[in-house]
Amino acid sequence: MTSKFENDYWVEKLLRKLIAFVVVAALAIPIMAPSAFAAASVGISGGDEVKGGETFTVAVTFSGGDVGRVDAQMTYDTDKLTYISGGTSSGNSGYIQLKSAGTEGAIVFNIKFQAVSEGGTELQVTTNEMYDLDERMLDNPSTAKTVSIIGSASADDLIEDEPDEEEPVKDKELLGVDEKTEEEDDGGITTIALIIAAAVLLILIIVIIVVLSRKGKKNRPAPAPSNARIGRSGKPLGYDDDDYIDIDKW
Repeated sequence: MTSKFENDYWVEKLLRKLIAFVVVAALAIPIMAPSAFAAASVGISGGDEVKGGETFTVAVTFSGGDVGRVDAQMTYDTDKLTYISGGTSSGNSGYIQLKSAGTEGAIVFNIKFQAVSEGGTELQVTTNEMYDLDERMLDNPSTAKTVSIIGSASADDLIEDEPDEEEPVKDKELLGVDEKTEEEDDGGITTIALIIAAAVLLILIIVIIVVLSRKGKKNRPAPAPSNARIGRSGKPLGYDDDDYIDIDKW
């Protein structure tokens, strides 16, 4: 017949194993979880050297980490360049919004300019936020490129800034970003579901530990009173032999 002390011993042993499991699981979750900021990059190609008055195109490419959507901007010098098209905003203000979504793992903006006055000028791209196809956050990279302009454009060659009145700037900014595809939504839901499942599992383990701990305390026999009479066996009278374990045998 198993004594109460033996039951307590096995309960304590089980609790120790469960606690060890919880500690290992807690340390493993950050390792198994995807990185909060996966690697990504942005680059500008084209437009190394142009003549004054010519139009040219530079490609701004966001890649690495399976890019799903991006919110960024390009700045330029309006004295040197005139912005024509290619971003998600209009107007020759020195600021071009680059905001879009895709499913190919990379997003490219083909920005068209006209070279205005002679000299070197810099294009700068900075990223506000970028996510992959599963809606996990990526790095916010930045880059810059120098365009060399040879000669200045004549007054007759200059392209006037004429915003497209048929397509408001607000509509361009929202296109393809605020309206996510079904595939992107499913990726975000899957990630949230995994996090919830891990949290529920951890809570269940903690509940099991608490229940077993209380059960072990409940089954533990009360200690013998200090004034109890000792029998021939060396144990207090009134207590069953099954309530004790011979420590020398363990």
